[in-house]
Amino acid sequence: MQTTISSFSSIKLVVLRLCLVLVFTTAMGKITTASAPTYAHSPLHEYYVSVCEIAHNPNTQSLEITFKIFTDDLETALKAQGADSLNIGTKKEHAKTDQYIFAYLQQQFSVRANKAAEALALQFVGKELEEDVTWCYVEITDLPKEKIASLQIENRLLMATFATQMNLVHVNYEQHKKSLFLHKGLVEDSVVF
Repeated sequence: MQTTISSFSSIKLVVLRLCLVLVFTTAMGKITTASAPTYAHSPLHEYYVSVCEIAHNPNTQSLEITFKIFTDDLETALKAQGADSLNIGTKKEHAKTDQYIFAYLQQQFSVRANKAAEALALQFVGKELEEDVTWCYVEITDLPKEKIASLQIENRLLMATFATQMNLVHVNYEQHKKSLFLHKGLVEDSVVF
């Protein structure tokens, strides 16, 4: 069954966004070394951070995954892989932008449950733009039947393009809240419940 963005609870998205903005802002404040504020689109852009939230939805028995990525960084990474000029969020946005983004997410991000050899299948839900950030929504609906005791998460987003890229991953599963800090030296890690 195809899921739409509207299937995500509006309240949950607002709360998730507030939490991610707080974490994202805090992380950027710790990473930025310049005394003046910097922005992703400025020549002073010296931090490369993405935030990923993985939330278990007990009603649908799925994992809802949200990525917060600077739009210009995402476009740069996609261009480096041979994508056309996408112009994300403009009137000139490429007709296949969502396909390019989803293919990139599938190449650079994976989740395995209980140390399984195979990654769980991702389904693209959509994307939204907010100022200079692209929110990408993905979900995993084919969770294993047995209880999930651990998740192995690989997140290489933007690392091939930016040497100092850091990817924060927050996992909310049942009553457990865990976070991972992934970078070029550590692209995969596990959370145990």
